[in-house]
Amino acid sequence: MRLRKRSTGARAVAVTGTVATSPIAAEIAVNASDLDLRPWRRYVPTDAAVQLDSGRLTASAAVRYGGGTTRVDGTGTVHRLTVVRRDVPAPFVRAPAIDLEVVGLTIADGRVIAPRIVVAGAATITDATVTPAQRVALRESRVVVETLSWPQGPPARIEGTTRLATGG
Repeated sequence: MRLRKRSTGARAVAVTGTVATSPIAAEIAVNASDLDLRPWRRYVPTDAAVQLDSGRLTASAAVRYGGGTTRVDGTGTVHRLTVVRRDVPAPFVRAPAIDLEVVGLTIADGRVIAPRIVVAGAATITDATVTPAQRVALRESRVVVETLSWPQGPPARIEGTTRLATGG
């Protein structure tokens, strides 16, 4: 099977691989180039504290399905990311590029387990709830989440490091 789709807001999304119907199984590669993330906002609950305002994703992922289990491994970069707070229309987080890595994300039996997720990049966080608005510029930020599970499971291990762009 080979599918290449161009859609509004995306330069290219390509899906290649194999799919079997009996038993149902799949091994596919998904590659997205400059995918507009705004249409995906509908999947974030409207009462969430923050909302995606804009961003474009370039990513590659390997997706395998068999025996009722889906596994995803992939990397990507979100370019020109802007996040807003639900109650404040001004940008809350802006980042020129955020790199993502997902290793071994598994979906089965109503559970999601992610052995390792890494998010890295630089961002500016703005608190527009005060006057004047306060900004903190971060560089070389990195967050590693290990053993994440949902809806239940042991606490995830989270490690983060960052450097301020200026100051102490």
